[in-house]
Amino acid sequence: MASLDNILSSIQKHTLFGLAWIYVVFGVIGCVLHIILLARTRFRKTSCYTYVLGATVGMMFSLFIYSIPIIYRYHKVDSFSYSVYFCKFRVYFDSTTSVAYRLLLSAAFFDLYASSASNVRLRRLANVRFAYRAIPTITVLVLLAHVYLLITTNIKAGACGNTLVGISLTFVNLFTLFNNSFLPTAIMIVCTLLTRKNLTQKRKRRQDLDAQRPSNNRIAQIQLKRDQQVFRLLFNHVVTFFIITFPSVIYSVSNIVSPYIANKSADQITIENFLRAMAEGLSYLFPAFTFYINTLTSSMFRKELWTILRGWFSCGGAITNKRVGPEPVQQTVSVNP
Repeated sequence: MASLDNILSSIQKHTLFGLAWIYVVFGVIGCVLHIILLARTRFRKTSCYTYVLGATVGMMFSLFIYSIPIIYRYHKVDSFSYSVYFCKFRVYFDSTTSVAYRLLLSAAFFDLYASSASNVRLRRLANVRFAYRAIPTITVLVLLAHVYLLITTNIKAGACGNTLVGISLTFVNLFTLFNNSFLPTAIMIVCTLLTRKNLTQKRKRRQDLDAQRPSNNRIAQIQLKRDQQVFRLLFNHVVTFFIITFPSVIYSVSNIVSPYIANKSADQITIENFLRAMAEGLSYLFPAFTFYINTLTSSMFRKELWTILRGWFSCGGAITNKRVGPEPVQQTVSVNP
């Protein structure tokens, strides 16, 4: 009879392998389409979408860094168990890309709040030039803040992980929970509530102006409608992000308490490791399906995507259907004097 360790290891191996292929095929393709879409002129003029573009690039790298080693490990030897450098750099870049795209998404929420605020100083922060400076700044700070992973990560008992113990391990786990979950989620929720309040006030002011000068507020109405579309888009991000990452948050909290629980049985340790791996794997559903969620919830995204696809296929059809024939021969008429 197979042991619990063998059963859960087999389930974990095949499940994560299937998820990894889904992330590579659908997730990476979705990120590429998302980048092409957000790089169009219509979206580049909005600073909020500039942050989303930067976050999408981080999502694509995060999916690659997580999925490719799992696919390789399914067919070959586990590189985590014998290569210290692979273990260190994989954990480092996996953590930094995840934190970077989450903070850039949080910056997009703050940008939308700033653009909808009545405070002039806040509105000045919501511009594309500031976004182009903020994106590399956030990325560099994340890379520097996680350098400790290159030191604390090592191979121990045939597994790649953190080698710290005691208070040091607790501090690192708290720092990870704060960066990966608490800070991005708190920024998203707070900025969403404040943006909703600002948009409600703006809509009331527009209605009062429309009653007084109905012919002079067409541009303002278009701007308000665009802000509301972006707000709905980001609100869906908040809900999806919270639902998908909630299991990993629960694991992170239990991971802080777990070292202080003594006398664990082998089956308890096996179940905890299984749940940790599954929660981590499922958390990548958010970057993998962000593009599809945006496309389903935003009519503006669907129209732009349809324009891009129609341009690609119509261009290909034009090249395919172009008839190639002999060039017409020009007749030269000579006139004799």
